[in-house]
Amino acid sequence: MLPHFPAILLPEETTVMSLRRNKPALFLSILAVGSAILGPEMQEFLTKEAMRGYADRVLMRAEKNLDLVQAIQLSVVWYYPPNHFEEIKFFQPVSMAAAMCLELGLGQEPRPSVSKFPLLGIVGPSGLPTRASKEPADTPADGKRAWLVSYFLCGM
Repeated sequence: MLPHFPAILLPEETTVMSLRRNKPALFLSILAVGSAILGPEMQEFLTKEAMRGYADRVLMRAEKNLDLVQAIQLSVVWYYPPNHFEEIKFFQPVSMAAAMCLELGLGQEPRPSVSKFPLLGIVGPSGLPTRASKEPADTPADGKRAWLVSYFLCGM
């Protein structure tokens, strides 16, 4: 599926167990999306489980991290529409992922540390996370890619 829409790139050395341990939301999202080959019942079940997980972690626990952003984006990109138009759940996850990108500061360039007292030789607090960033991106490219995917999804 990656060649069709390279929203999330995983390192080649990533194993199923490491993905499950380090990025549980993305792991479940990949299972849900990939289960389409097993039939619509399995995909519907896993998609509902993924959505329940997002609701619990984002809305109930107020978690914000790249794992959730990527998982929600993957669920949206490969969304399997329901039989009835009224049941479509597309725009809420798009908004949730975009808002989380903003709150994590993924759309901002990192600012260099600036000392308030340069003449005294006191260095500013470099390396401290900004108020908006709860957890840093795995790599700068992952964060930028997540920002770009959110931008694309919001324009649909």
